[in-house]
Amino acid sequence: MILVGMDMPKMNDLITWREYCQKAFEEAKNEGKPIFLLLTAPAWCHWCHVYEGNNHLYHPDVYPVINERFIPILVDADKRQDLTRLWLEGGWPTTILLTPDRNKIISYSGAIPVHEILNHLNYAVEFVKNKKTIKTKLEKVTIKDVKIKELEEKTFLK
Repeated sequence: MILVGMDMPKMNDLITWREYCQKAFEEAKNEGKPIFLLLTAPAWCHWCHVYEGNNHLYHPDVYPVINERFIPILVDADKRQDLTRLWLEGGWPTTILLTPDRNKIISYSGAIPVHEILNHLNYAVEFVKNKKTIKTKLEKVTIKDVKIKELEEKTFLK
């Protein structure tokens, strides 16, 4: 499916963008999804327009993955210069993939090929998934260790 002739507002509708706000970050935490943070300058940035086209970000293989597996947040760099200073990585557009608790997993600038975008998206999803698995295992080990320690203390104190 090639989306020829679509203008930006319609293309933009293909991804369920959130504003950069606490509600979006809470959604990421509650759903256990990584955050797809895009800093763009649509008023003047040529490469932002390229990246936000159907050969990159709105490619039919890319945007469904973003919608299903991420909490996508769109930032207009001209309107939110504070966030540009905080997150910009080299140039526009900048994409930052974050854990649900806002730690950077990977970031890149520019309009990269679809296969690279998909590689980064898959890496971020696996990173968050593995982090949750490791955290769950550590919690179980910690709980088990505490119970063993309590049992040992009771046994040795008698």
